[in-house]
Amino acid sequence: MNNHPLNLGLRFVLEIILLIIFAYWGLSRFMGISKYVIGIGLPLVIAAIWGVCRVEGDPGKAMVAIPGWLRLLYEALLFVSAAYLLFQLQMDTWAYLFIIVSILHYLCFGSLSAFSITNGYMGIPVHHCFHPSLSYFLRPH
Repeated sequence: MNNHPLNLGLRFVLEIILLIIFAYWGLSRFMGISKYVIGIGLPLVIAAIWGVCRVEGDPGKAMVAIPGWLRLLYEALLFVSAAYLLFQLQMDTWAYLFIIVSILHYLCFGSLSAFSITNGYMGIPVHHCFHPSLSYFLRPH
């Protein structure tokens, strides 16, 4: 994973939004006690699994070491599920926005391991993925 501050900030925001989507879906789709069990419990379980499983290169000690492809598969499953839940909640515009930002994050900031901040994605420097006014902030200094 790329440790550029913009990447880390965007990744953090996407992860929080993902958890909020699961919580909102659970709280709005269920009744009674199951509303709270699913609306609060599901995001907590997702966050716990995400926090416990680490790949090589992640900061901190891994409680459970997993290969990168498995982590990527888990993340893809969560992001696709979150977008699906937004569609279920009839929040299509938010779903499309979430999908677009998530894809741009993975392509331009290289969570797909084919990327580095200096070489870019598939040889394209990262500052070419964005508007020229942002290129100063995205170049390594």
